[in-house]
Amino acid sequence: MDMRKMGRLPARLAAMIAVVMAALILAVPAAAEGEGAHVHDMGEWTTVTAAGEFASGERTAACRLCGKEKKESFYPDGTLAAGGENDPEAVKALQRALIRKGYSEGRVDGKYDSATEAAVKRAQKDLGMKADGIAWPGLLKALELPVSRKKELAVAKTVTKGPENGVFFTAGETAALRTEIRNRTGSRAEEVRVTDSLTGSVWTPGTMEEGEIRVFDELYTVTEEDAEAGMLLGLVEASGSGDTGTGALMWQAPAGIPGGDVYVYTECVSVPEAGVRFGAGEEAEFRITVTNPGKQEIYDVRLELLLQEGEEPCRRNAAVYAGASAVYYFRTAVTEAQAGQGLMVNEALVRYRTAEGEEKEQKSNACTVLCGQAGE
Repeated sequence: MDMRKMGRLPARLAAMIAVVMAALILAVPAAAEGEGAHVHDMGEWTTVTAAGEFASGERTAACRLCGKEKKESFYPDGTLAAGGENDPEAVKALQRALIRKGYSEGRVDGKYDSATEAAVKRAQKDLGMKADGIAWPGLLKALELPVSRKKELAVAKTVTKGPENGVFFTAGETAALRTEIRNRTGSRAEEVRVTDSLTGSVWTPGTMEEGEIRVFDELYTVTEEDAEAGMLLGLVEASGSGDTGTGALMWQAPAGIPGGDVYVYTECVSVPEAGVRFGAGEEAEFRITVTNPGKQEIYDVRLELLLQEGEEPCRRNAAVYAGASAVYYFRTAVTEAQAGQGLMVNEALVRYRTAEGEEKEQKSNACTVLCGQAGE
């Protein structure tokens, strides 16, 4: 199949992408280089250092399978910053305050752009604060602005048991999944209902107090269509009555078709500048994991990208040892045609030589990346 021409997507995958085009993606991370064939499934975050009015906090999460820890920093609730998940109305209020107090002559458009960041720095310097361009809760209070907190039924979806081959789920395999709902609406939530479009599950926790967490475990049998699509893709939605609010999450986990002596899995590991879709000219970064599950080495491994058909192999490896993985990264720019289609679909082809000297090849799954025109 010529992947430069988008090709025919499986019906269920195409339908799901159309439904959740504006949703955020939660990916189950694949094996990092040097870690072997293992998919990390990170558990719940634990706060190490609490965030303050002028400082970010630190939190950790451990892989449910091997215990490996990941650490990251996070902003306190209500913080506005360039590149952050900002509430446009809160940004507009900030911009009006900056103009009113003489720190800005810019527009009120709800976008935390370079002009807004520069105005925030001027305000911070004038108020004797560290001029880092981040509108911390402490600055918002000094500007006599409310510190907003996102009110929602927060949704999380995790895989509680990784794939048997350590790389991706295969058809017929059972995936153990966990859905977590947290009430962050600021009040009691009534008639809460949770659904998952992929598994068909429906949960009705009913009444949830503020801050309460409900956890739902389920088993899902991977289908041939999931394996062909290269992923498990679902939309979890939570809703309640009245002003309870809603929550939604598009979740994804790797799936594929094993074949030959190696497993090959392709995934996109970068985040679009606009948050959901890559625009024309923007580069998407892919990670390709080549796993050798056998008992003998494979040699002269050559990796080709079907988006770059006809070019020389973009990566080479002398050998991949038995029971080990090789991980490759590359970037490719979205074309105008792909942005117009709304999708970029990529596969990898691996050619290699067995211990007996036989030349073989194996394709990866088709990795689908959402694209769009500017302003969409």
